[in-house]
Amino acid sequence: VAVLTFGTVARKPAALYALKCVWLPGLVLAAYLTLGAWQDRSYSENWAAFGVLFFVLPFTFLVLLEGVLEFVLLRGQHNSHAKAARIITTVFVAALLALSIVGMLSAR
Repeated sequence: VAVLTFGTVARKPAALYALKCVWLPGLVLAAYLTLGAWQDRSYSENWAAFGVLFFVLPFTFLVLLEGVLEFVLLRGQHNSHAKAARIITTVFVAALLALSIVGMLSAR
């Protein structure tokens, strides 16, 4: 949250890009865990679904919360860095929501 605030309020685009670099490994891990849960969905004991429940869903909630906060703090800024940050955040949130839905469908 400190990096997000520093990047938006102090208008330091490098901080926003650094935050996206922190989110990227989490997105890759979420995709890996969701793929494992989807592949093992036919078994009665789907241990990979615990990865979805204990990592993918909380990480999605955190990124969604920070994304909404970023949109609120970037409101009124119309430079190219703010526009790029909004687009990247939208892509991250959409990908994580899709992974969460697929992960929950495979955990049934």
